[in-house]
Amino acid sequence: MRALFHFVLLLGSLVSAGGGAAGSSPDPRPLPSGSPTVSMADPRLRAAEEAYRKGDYEGAAKHWKAVLADHPWDGRLEYDLGNCAYRRGRYAEALWRYERARRRLGERTELLFNEALCLRRLGRAGDPEPSLPSRLRTFLREALPVHWFRLALGLQAAALLLALLARPWKTRRLRAALALCVFLAAGYAFHRAATLEEGREVGAVILAREAPLRAEPRESLEPIARLSRGVRAVLVERGPRWVRIRIGDRSGWIPLSLCGLY
Repeated sequence: MRALFHFVLLLGSLVSAGGGAAGSSPDPRPLPSGSPTVSMADPRLRAAEEAYRKGDYEGAAKHWKAVLADHPWDGRLEYDLGNCAYRRGRYAEALWRYERARRRLGERTELLFNEALCLRRLGRAGDPEPSLPSRLRTFLREALPVHWFRLALGLQAAALLLALLARPWKTRRLRAALALCVFLAAGYAFHRAATLEEGREVGAVILAREAPLRAEPRESLEPIARLSRGVRAVLVERGPRWVRIRIGDRSGWIPLSLCGLY
């Protein structure tokens, strides 16, 4: 459903921008105030926010990157760097930052809205709607531990409710069997929540204008495809200078310097 969500957001942004000047574009949304992992007393954060308010997006990005080096798992910093990249016209880099933030913060409305803006700028807003199996695989691949934990709690509550309602003799065994299945599904969800990071797929975003995809990690080979900026893929294998990625049913190698991993 994420592609449909992107379409609705883009449609709303076009309608809201219709009364403005020609060529105007909505701005990326900031995250609402929350509980960041970095203390707001850090002078680099104050300097970054002040530079951002003044329109010095390069200076703001410099300060936020310095803080991110000390706190590499802070999704809010990735999000702010994505906004800086968008303001500077680096839409593929912004998309990459938003994807990294989504891995840490989950699918928040602001993130999906800003990703839709990037896809629109990159000319990829018309990507086809993924099939139901593809959307299910995306959820299984990208759901955060907290999502699995909530699912497990909901399934356990459903199993308990079914067990309590199984009073008539004719339906008691059927409901008990169904409750057992739901309980086992809840156990699997708890297991996924506890071990998710161990087997989680790594994604990649093409940052270069064009990235030649080759069958082997050798520049002398002719490309089997050319990937445009903003294309997202799944990382299959990583080397010191090359990465093997998969897009749909096709895989190949590109230089590591041409993409960003998340």
